[in-house]
Amino acid sequence: MEELTKKNELLEETVSSLQLKLGVASAALEKLQNKQNEVAELKKQMKRYMENEKVVAKRQKLDDIVSQEVPVLEEIVMRTQNRGNAPYSDLLKEFSYQLHYYSPRAYNYLRDSLHPTLKLLPHPMTLNGWTSHIPATPGMQQCSLDFLRTNVAKSEYPIYYALSVDEVYIRKGIIHHGNGFIGFIDYGDILQTPDKDKEATTALFVMATAINSTHRVPVAYILTNGLTADTLAAVIRKVLLELGSINARVLTLTFDGLGSNMKAVEKLGANLDVCSTEFRPFILHPQTKEKIHVILDAVHMFKLLRNHWNKNKVIFDGDEKVPNLPKVIFL
Repeated sequence: MEELTKKNELLEETVSSLQLKLGVASAALEKLQNKQNEVAELKKQMKRYMENEKVVAKRQKLDDIVSQEVPVLEEIVMRTQNRGNAPYSDLLKEFSYQLHYYSPRAYNYLRDSLHPTLKLLPHPMTLNGWTSHIPATPGMQQCSLDFLRTNVAKSEYPIYYALSVDEVYIRKGIIHHGNGFIGFIDYGDILQTPDKDKEATTALFVMATAINSTHRVPVAYILTNGLTADTLAAVIRKVLLELGSINARVLTLTFDGLGSNMKAVEKLGANLDVCSTEFRPFILHPQTKEKIHVILDAVHMFKLLRNHWNKNKVIFDGDEKVPNLPKVIFL
């Protein structure tokens, strides 16, 4: 009897252990089934994603880019076999220009990594030499306009641009160049140049940056000595008309907070007084009458605020309260 009791207890322990293992196995099986269901759902989502038209278009575009770069790689291999003595093809020149444009450091790294001594890619000075013949006199930059015209024409969708205007100081000096002298005030083909015998101290640049594409180019510049609001307004109007003639649509105009800049856009129809009932933070395109929104560069505006605080030590807000800005002067 005693022996049967022990066997019964041992059997019950065995059954309990098996039941516990069965429970663990069932939980693991359920978890595995859930994972399988998740994997199946992810496969369905991936299939729908890969069949999406936009994804297919992006994959095709990526394949096209890769296929375009294969000839470049083949030519680099060929130049390695020829010890870098073969002339550079137009394809390799275009590749070098594009890479150097996006990142000079990346270009130099690739050039040094391919081979330390062989001329597999042209030196940056060689790239500059190939483009030195391109005319870049003050005024509208026709080469840049031609470049934008080509990009706009071959694009399947409208390309929008942001204009940025900035005036920078230049070193004074009159230099003989070709058939004349440079270093004087020069407005090019944008305006009639006043005081042609006066040295220029600053240069005003207008840059067009594609918002929904990957290129930016300077479209105009002038050499000045004291920029006025009338001159800046005329430059902006001329640039907008030229870009409109090639169907390049401008959405924004960005500059710093100088008084002449504010007055210039006011002459073009904007009103940047936020307290005014006629607040109008945009101008109209002189030809298409589309809105071009005026954006004050935040970094420059903050620098003006810092300089004002550092000089006067006090700033009043709209409620005539003094804001707490003790750390601004350390920026």
